[in-house]
Amino acid sequence: MNIYEDEQLERKLNDLTDQLGTLVLDMLLVSLKKINHESEIFKEFEDARNSTKEVSVPF
Repeated sequence: MNIYEDEQLERKLNDLTDQLGTLVLDMLLVSLKKINHESEIFKEFEDARNSTKEVSVPF
């Protein structure tokens, strides 16, 4: 069948585009959550490192 003869082609393409858009948004959301999580971990390391710099070492 020729794609130009398929009367439902536009609907099928719109459905596919919607699904791809949803997938991209889901991937973006997961990526942002991971970035936020990694940022929190980095902040904890940064805070721990900075707290050890503030402690004076008695000689």
